[in-house]
Amino acid sequence: MRPSLRREAYLYHLSVAICGCSLGLIGLSGLRSSGLGVVPVLLTISGFGMVAGSVFEAFWRTPAESVPDRRLLWLTVGGAALAIVGGALTLLD
Repeated sequence: MRPSLRREAYLYHLSVAICGCSLGLIGLSGLRSSGLGVVPVLLTISGFGMVAGSVFEAFWRTPAESVPDRRLLWLTVGGAALAIVGGALTLLD
């Protein structure tokens, strides 16, 4: 596998993990503030499931097999950047 494909694969999986972590943390804060509810529980499970799936795909399989084309890669990177900005703004509020 070419080094650029490997870097793109890890960038994609890191971006998916960041988005999943963002969802999981939103779910955890919802659980903390409003108690046990369906939406916060599902957000938490799905967010941390995305993180686990991304780590599994990146380290225990061939990473380049699961990377989509470049447009979707950069869309995912942009979504992860927005998740980081949104999380920072939530912490500042």
